[in-house]
Amino acid sequence: MLPPYCCVILRDGSQTERIFVEQRGADADVAANTLTCWGGKREPREAPLTCIVRECTEEMGWAPHADTLERGCFVAGVRRGL
Repeated sequence: MLPPYCCVILRDGSQTERIFVEQRGADADVAANTLTCWGGKREPREAPLTCIVRECTEEMGWAPHADTLERGCFVAGVRRGL
């Protein structure tokens, strides 16, 4: 069973390994006033990678190429298959 939410940790790949996070607003329904990774709730029958690309496009106006994403699924710190 796939998780209802998908997210991606974006990093720049440089030697400093910076990561890019979202600062949630005070009015956010989930995780208000916190730093979070990019992502959101999957649409019915939507594949996890499709969800990540859609969410990044909606939230940042940028669509990562799905074939360049390192794939993995972690639930409570345990890696699961996609």
